[in-house]
Amino acid sequence: MKNPISGIWQWLILASAAVIVVAACLLAAGWGFADTVAEKSESVEISEIAVDLDPLNPRTHFSLARQLENTFDPEAISRSLSEYEIAVALAPKNYIYWLSLGRARERAGMDGEPALRQAMSLAPHYSRVRWALGNALIRKGKIEEGFAEIRYALESDEQLAPAAAALAWELTGGDVKAAIALIGSEPLAAAEIVARLANDSRFDDAFDLFSSLSAQLRSRSDFVAKLAEKFIAAKRFRQAAQIVGAASADGAPRVGAVTNAGFESDMQLGGASVFDWRLSAGPIPQIARTDATKTEGNYSLVMVFPDSASAEFREISQTVAVEPTKRYRLRFSFRSELRTDAAFRWEIVSAADSKRLAVSEPLSAGTDWTAAELRFQIPGDIDGVTLRLRRENCRPTLCKINGKIWFDDFRLNEEN
Repeated sequence: MKNPISGIWQWLILASAAVIVVAACLLAAGWGFADTVAEKSESVEISEIAVDLDPLNPRTHFSLARQLENTFDPEAISRSLSEYEIAVALAPKNYIYWLSLGRARERAGMDGEPALRQAMSLAPHYSRVRWALGNALIRKGKIEEGFAEIRYALESDEQLAPAAAALAWELTGGDVKAAIALIGSEPLAAAEIVARLANDSRFDDAFDLFSSLSAQLRSRSDFVAKLAEKFIAAKRFRQAAQIVGAASADGAPRVGAVTNAGFESDMQLGGASVFDWRLSAGPIPQIARTDATKTEGNYSLVMVFPDSASAEFREISQTVAVEPTKRYRLRFSFRSELRTDAAFRWEIVSAADSKRLAVSEPLSAGTDWTAAELRFQIPGDIDGVTLRLRRENCRPTLCKINGKIWFDDFRLNEEN
């Protein structure tokens, strides 16, 4: 005969197990729901609901702390610190909670270093942690120790370079050597110091520091282009040419030399920089490299004019860095089959103010290549000239030009 007591006990055990399973499911569901509410929360009120649903969940307290902090209300911010502390107490191995607590204490004018050091012990290689700790140390007057952490952060996150340079610049009052000493060997931060010097019109200091950077950094085209623009705008063409040359494979442009003198390299509309051949927009004349005729190398430049009257004229020009007070001679070759009453000349003007320094004789038509030259002296207050082709004696709508003209082998030499 079956023992009734035994059956009752079996039923109680099964019922208890069912209750435990249901409770566990409800607890898990409550935890998951509270997590979802905390994650999606965009207000203090919703975050408080999440905390009420699951007071032992660190995520709900962390979410509430952030929402309270975002109110910028002094009482709410004070309460947010308590919520951050509850979060780290419930999840002491979570570095994000310690990092947030440290930052919150710093913003509240408190000592965030202990919490930030705890975050670093949990995530020693995270740049955000080292950056926050470094800034906290600097605010406490521990400059060297703080920048040691900042340099570590820069090694893994180059996006911090502008902020690091700005901080070093501010702390040193714009002292280049002192700022570089703080930054150390971090090249991107040093590059930011170069840009700041140029912005402050301290061009000699900027150029000296640029010259000390690694070849890899000096070859970064984005950095070089922006820096060169500042030097060109300041009419410092020699330094600008050397900056641009550092980023090019062949070292061009060079001071006292025409770039792509024989048109062996492709040309771009507008030019890659002022130190390249620059072609203005427009259909007349057609301008291109050609291998059909040349004086040396593989190419020359040809300009093709249709048989029509037009006021349009595409300009070709190049700026060349030169030495002040020096005398130069420009040589080039041309071949013309143009039929026109207009006169074409090459002229040299100051790159600083467009004042004419020299102009060639009109380029006469002929079947053979002809050598031409211009001699000129550089004034003492400029270090850049512009070569450009001019069209003269040509009235709009009445100036007919037909045929082709070729150019090749531009050479600039310094004369004693």
